[in-house]
Amino acid sequence: MEIVEKVQKGELNPNVSWNDYLCELPFKFPIVSMSGNDIGISRNDSAQTITVEFFVLRGMLSSSTFFMYSNDNETLKNFDAMTAENSKRNWKIRENWYRIGKD
Repeated sequence: MEIVEKVQKGELNPNVSWNDYLCELPFKFPIVSMSGNDIGISRNDSAQTITVEFFVLRGMLSSSTFFMYSNDNETLKNFDAMTAENSKRNWKIRENWYRIGKD
């Protein structure tokens, strides 16, 4: 939650030159995301919502798995639909938090 709170406050932002949603976390954070300790940040400033992706399994040409946080109602509806469609691969952890597998 500390990372999510820093994203919400604008203290953590995308900072990778070749990708406008990746944020390479500073060394002060423990390793929370596989393959480079990057997170994905999506913002909708007008709606004041965020979605943060923590990489669990990061595939370049294959599927990936994420822990996802979002306070965006549309994104949460999509996560709920993904969970209903494939509950073995996707599930709700707690309010606003999901484990999502993407192909």
